This record gives sequence, structure tokens and C-alpha cells, in this order.
Amino acid sequence: MATLTEEKFHIVQQYVGLLETIQEAFEHIPVCFEELRYEGAMDLWEDILLAFSQIDDSHPAISEHFAENPGLLVYIERFEEVLEATELLGNVNDIVQVDQIISKKIYPVFLSWRFTIDQEIKPYYIL
Repeated sequence: MATLTEEKFHIVQQYVGLLETIQEAFEHIPVCFEELRYEGAMDLWEDILLAFSQIDDSHPAISEHFAENPGLLVYIERFEEVLEATELLGNVNDIVQVDQIISKKIYPVFLSWRFTIDQEIKPYYIL
């Protein structure tokens, strides 16, 4: 593996940090629903969607910087599966269904994708 430039290291740090933040938000959503703080849960969901947009927007730059790692590039492309999973909410208005779809369908797709990305990106920031 090539040595990281300062710029690449910074990109990896920010990317991994954003993934960790998203996972924490996903883990907090069920707590909000259990405590009947639906507005808080939906605010977290909106934050996750915004973060997903940031991730998607960052992929061209990451792909350019890490073109030497085809495995990483394949998994970056698989982020589309995460975005497609968010469409399961569609026009669902029932708050219980929203909780179930986020917790049982969208979050597992994100976790699976994140696990694969972590396997490819960890060598860049953990020696």
C-alpha cells in the first residue's frame, strides 16, 4: 500500500469520523422512539440523510485519491445500496413503521456496507 499524503490521511480521517457519527445517530434513534421523542428521532434521521448526501458527494474525490485500491472503489460504489434502502420509507407516515424500517431495514444495510468499507480503509489509518 502506498504511503498516505497528509491530504489523503485527512480525507480518510473525516470519512471515518462521519461514518462513526452516522452509526451513533442510528443507535440513538430507537432510544428516542422508546422515550416517545419522535421529533428527536426524526431530527436524527434528517441528519443521517444529510450525512449520506455528504458521503455520496465525497466519493468522487475519494475514488480519485485511492484509485490504486480497486477493492475500496467497488465498496464505494455499493453505497448506492444504502441510498436505495432509504427509499423504503417512501411516504410512510406511521411513526411505528418508520421506527421499524429505520432500525430493522435501513440500519442493517448501512452496517453491512460500513463493515466492508472499514475493511478496505482501516489499513490507511491503522498501522
